[in-house]
Amino acid sequence: RGPFECWMKGGDSCPARAGENEHHAVFDQSPCVAVYPSDPPTALIALDASMHIVGPTGTRSVKVADFLAPPDELHRVMHSLGLNELITELVVPHTTARSLYLKAMDRAVWAYALVSVAIAGEVTNDTIANPRIVVGAVANVPVRLGDVEALIAGQPLTHELIKEAGIIATHGMEPLAHNHYKLPLARNLVRQALRDLIGQMT
Repeated sequence: RGPFECWMKGGDSCPARAGENEHHAVFDQSPCVAVYPSDPPTALIALDASMHIVGPTGTRSVKVADFLAPPDELHRVMHSLGLNELITELVVPHTTARSLYLKAMDRAVWAYALVSVAIAGEVTNDTIANPRIVVGAVANVPVRLGDVEALIAGQPLTHELIKEAGIIATHGMEPLAHNHYKLPLARNLVRQALRDLIGQMT
């Protein structure tokens, strides 16, 4: 983050809020507007993965979705790993669900996501049961789209329903001065993910 005291480094404010924020968050989860940059957690949350953590007091198991958390005043980090703890195992449940991950980048390779989406669910014809939809690069941590999941669960994925799912996917997003593009990008990636998961032609 450079040689300056941003909020995550103990400072009083996040300079990106009023600065160069084209790659930053569109969900306001904390004083910091940095996004979680890594690709795997978005997919792992969609797959309901968990991890085993060993520390001085023993071993604990935690869902990836719970391990990652927006920073707060007392914990200015984006995870819940304690002092002297070590992640020893990652567990992805066996499932018959179909899944996929889509990522938009500003370069073809070796670039952080501008927006990403992971989706998993049990597909029958044009319906998805028990969907799990997660978007990345939009907040301090990946965001699960519960309202979209509720909308599409068990319903035939018509063109109209997929279009509505994209609209709902952006509810709650509040873009900064330079990252408004993330809303249509997220909207269209969610729609594309739904079409791809059930095998529809674009």
